[in-house]
Amino acid sequence: MNEFISDKVEPPRCTTEIVDFGEGPTELIVNHLFVESNVSASLRNSYLLTAHGRLVGDPISIERKYALKELPNGKSYVAIIRSDFLDSRVDQERLGFKLTNEQREILEEAVLNSTEGFLKNHIKKMRTRQRITVEGLILEHPQLASQFESIEDYVNGLSPGMDDEQIAQNLFVLLYRDERDLRKRIDQLDNLDSLDAQAKSEARETLSEIQNQEKGRLAELVVKRHQLLQISNVLLKFKDDESRSYHYERVIHEIICPMGEMYKSGEHTRHNLWMLDDSLATYEFFASDKTITSIAANGKSTKEPDLIFFNPLGFRREGMAEPVVIVEFKRPGDDRPSQDPVRQVLRYVEELRGEKITDIDGAIVSDISKETPFECIIVCEPTPNSRLHFESSLAQSPTPDGQGYYGWSKPHNAHIRVISFSKMLRDAEMRNQSFFDQLKLGSPSLAAKKRAARSRERRQVRAETENRPAAN
Repeated sequence: MNEFISDKVEPPRCTTEIVDFGEGPTELIVNHLFVESNVSASLRNSYLLTAHGRLVGDPISIERKYALKELPNGKSYVAIIRSDFLDSRVDQERLGFKLTNEQREILEEAVLNSTEGFLKNHIKKMRTRQRITVEGLILEHPQLASQFESIEDYVNGLSPGMDDEQIAQNLFVLLYRDERDLRKRIDQLDNLDSLDAQAKSEARETLSEIQNQEKGRLAELVVKRHQLLQISNVLLKFKDDESRSYHYERVIHEIICPMGEMYKSGEHTRHNLWMLDDSLATYEFFASDKTITSIAANGKSTKEPDLIFFNPLGFRREGMAEPVVIVEFKRPGDDRPSQDPVRQVLRYVEELRGEKITDIDGAIVSDISKETPFECIIVCEPTPNSRLHFESSLAQSPTPDGQGYYGWSKPHNAHIRVISFSKMLRDAEMRNQSFFDQLKLGSPSLAAKKRAARSRERRQVRAETENRPAAN
């Protein structure tokens, strides 16, 4: 193989392992060498077992195990193994060795130990990358931290060739198995007629594990909320600095509640209504960007409220009509809305009067009478022109913080509330800030500002580079 040894790589190195195959200690000599990348694919990044100076069997690849494709400078690795023990155990056809399963395991372990020693710098680099991956996964999915006591120990136990996706898969599989075993233990305890001292001890241990898992789930929920508020704050910035245009309102609408869907209470994973108002998630039925005719038994209107909610489950009052909530989003930064938003929501109210609202399964969930109250929420940005409009509308009373307006339409039995996108996100951040502080996540709005500033700097540098005169 000398023709494949490169002048650019390290010279071959020989190491000796003392191995006991069950017949007393013997030497295992390993020659490590880096070769040119154009060496035969069957030899590249493998170890070769020999007997009497000749190859026996096929090369054994360790490329994926140690991520050897990532060796620098186009290097490839080969290890050549020889031993008097192997010489004595080769079969007549030179296709393999007469070894027991235990001896094969001892041989492989010794070869890999020697290989890892030679490749320690490369493996250290892979371990550093894997540690960063695990730390990132824990930041995003805190419940995975329950699967090890030390990141260092966990990473050192991984195969150096495991990539990001494989590490994530491993951690989630471990979590699944942990939760499955926990459910089995709960079932076993539940089937006991009485709890003796040992069973009580197991019950306490099981309860402690349940509490730790719940803390992990809560932490993951908090991280997700922080991420959603950060990206939503980013979306309120200019989409294009030069034209000073903004993202359309449907972008944030989709984050809060995906469009074109009907929902039942309890489907918390399908929406993020907490960003607008935590109580909205308690409604029995709600629809996002669906026509009135699709939810009203006899409805004929094709108007589509952005969000509409019926029957607040936790606030029912006997003999009283339950409020219906309508939410309308307007484009951030839109100085002149295409429609009068106050008139728009009141038209929805007019279209819904006298209708019976049916859910996904066709069951009637709300019978809207003339007494049914409405809560209309308009989310927009208070630009100078939009402020002038609201101050001459039914929603003309400014809120104390100056970030919105409110009013009342007696004929419609409707309370109208106007809030800004920034207030909506700021209030959501304040409701969750104590959780963010516990996880040391900081302020999502501040993180969004820093991110926007970095983006502006990159765009400015790129523009300056593009406009710089070419050197003569």
